[in-house]
Amino acid sequence: MLNCDEQQLDVLPPIPAGTGEISARDNRLRALQLDDGTAISIIKLNISGNLLQGLDDLPALPNLRWLDCSRNLFHAGNASTFGISLFPELEHLDISENKSIDVLDGFEGLVRLIADRNETRIVATQRQAARLEYLSLVENRLDGSLQGIDASMPRLRELRLDGNLLTSITSLANCPSLTSLSVRANLLNDAGCELNLPRLTTVDLSANKLTALHCLSRCESLCRLIAQANQITALWDHPLASTLTELDLRDNPVLALLGPKYRTTVLSRTTLQMLDGSPTEVRDVVPSVVVVSPRLERSPETACAGQINNLATRSVDMLASQLLRSARQHQLLASSARQEAYQARDSATRAAKLAEATGHERESRAEHAEAMALRTYLLKPKRDGDDKKVPLVMPVLLAESISPRLQCVDSSPSLPPSLPPPLPPPPSLLHPPPCSPLPPL
Repeated sequence: MLNCDEQQLDVLPPIPAGTGEISARDNRLRALQLDDGTAISIIKLNISGNLLQGLDDLPALPNLRWLDCSRNLFHAGNASTFGISLFPELEHLDISENKSIDVLDGFEGLVRLIADRNETRIVATQRQAARLEYLSLVENRLDGSLQGIDASMPRLRELRLDGNLLTSITSLANCPSLTSLSVRANLLNDAGCELNLPRLTTVDLSANKLTALHCLSRCESLCRLIAQANQITALWDHPLASTLTELDLRDNPVLALLGPKYRTTVLSRTTLQMLDGSPTEVRDVVPSVVVVSPRLERSPETACAGQINNLATRSVDMLASQLLRSARQHQLLASSARQEAYQARDSATRAAKLAEATGHERESRAEHAEAMALRTYLLKPKRDGDDKKVPLVMPVLLAESISPRLQCVDSSPSLPPSLPPPLPPPPSLLHPPPCSPLPPL
């Protein structure tokens, strides 16, 4: 295996013969240069996070089975123009987060395809994708009724279509092997979710426009149903599958309509193990008891007060549900902003390191130029025409400041700074007066 991740490489290093796995993610590669002798043995290739615009410059990789080329600059009109046809044995392909892939095609031989956040509008299959089992098209531009995902994918088992603009997914009825489906954050209504998938076990329909769950009544093997943040007000128009073990209806009006009876009502009609994210318990299910009591006459004031109380309770519950939904949306936005901040921080750190390295290099060059200029100045000959190089006198402070950078500029000792001539002594010291004789004793 050859691992050269996060090294800011412009070209790949020499690849030993017989290498089966290459990982070169998060570099600055604009092209991949592989010879035919090396290419024949490569089975797994990770080139995500580079500056590639296609794979046309690659030689044929007859044994490549796993390829990750996400986070590059692929911007052609369709995926088939990137050179994917050069890999006849390719099974896993991740082509997410590229610049623009308007039409997704040319993946008939794949088993697993991930193409998230590519601005894809059309999924086209020229031939039958008989091997495809996993397909992810999260946050693209798919709108209207889903096209291209139909009977041409007979083995498709897991499908993710979150964050698009779909209004109908009824064409998925032609995918009989589908077991897991996620279509969060679309524009689906009740009519657009009519599904007849007998093998479907997990479905996520959160953040759509559903008002009921009768569209899933023909999914006989359904075990896990997530339908948060919809407009569901009715539950039992049609019975759900008896195999259902997990149900999540948080942030729907039905919780406020049923009030405290919501949990016991749901659990009394199903055999759930999880309801709204929490496990069920025996005490949650309360058997219905009919209590016969004499009819009590209530005054109009009491009846009106009771109605007002019920309306106030429902209003408070609905307001709390809306606030909870808003808080979760803000939490998702905060999480996204946090990730962007982390990415910005990493980019700033890399830029600071690069600036610091560049500053050190410039400072070193400036010091070297200063030392060379000073050496030239010190070895400059006298102006009287003497060809002998006599070092000039320099101030002591300048010599101390550059002495660490200037090694042996000249072998001759440095002269002390010139001083003014001393003043002559006073005349009284040069010619002292004669001593007077001492008086006699």
